[in-house]
Amino acid sequence: MAEYLHNRSNTRIIVSNYVNDGRPSVEKLVNIIACMQATGADVIKLDICVDYITDLAPIFTVLTHCQVPLIAMAVGSSGLISQLLGPKFGAFLVYGSLGGKPVPGLPSLVSLRQVYKLEYTNADTKVFGLVSNPVAHSKGPILYNPTFRHMGYNGIYVPMLVDDIEEFFETYSGSDFAGFSVGIPYKEAAIRCCDEVHPIAKSIGAVNTIVRRPWMGS
Repeated sequence: MAEYLHNRSNTRIIVSNYVNDGRPSVEKLVNIIACMQATGADVIKLDICVDYITDLAPIFTVLTHCQVPLIAMAVGSSGLISQLLGPKFGAFLVYGSLGGKPVPGLPSLVSLRQVYKLEYTNADTKVFGLVSNPVAHSKGPILYNPTFRHMGYNGIYVPMLVDDIEEFFETYSGSDFAGFSVGIPYKEAAIRCCDEVHPIAKSIGAVNTIVRRPWMGS
């Protein structure tokens, strides 16, 4: 294979690797990429099996800092945002299904083109989404993404299938993740994740929306 890669003419080669051994660390992914790059690959593709949405954080980190064109696709229902947020973190390309029977973790091409319009997503895009379980029923992306574009706001709204809300907010604590709708079963538990709670939300013991604001301390 290596001999073929080095003797090709104008063909660009994508070398793929399937990673299926639990949550991958950044270090492990970097080592895998280095080994694949050593083959002479022009583009590297990682298919990564994930169990939880928090498993995607190392993937986003590697995408952001990778010096070689990289495709990273997380397999499974929790991996959907690996494709929806791929352009934000620097993915070479993303995948979508042709339709018909849904593929876990893979958005349809129709939704990519008509709902999310990923051609407008870049490193400066702010991320919003519904934190819930289940989450596939959400109509939020159909409502908010066209609204963002109409307003000229650089944001994307995605469904976030979350198993542990506290771990989720600890993992995605950066300012790029700017706001969240909170769905069942997390409306009560989400209060513990907030630094400030509106008096009305505090009185009913549940929150519906979380906004991440810049820290104003000294």
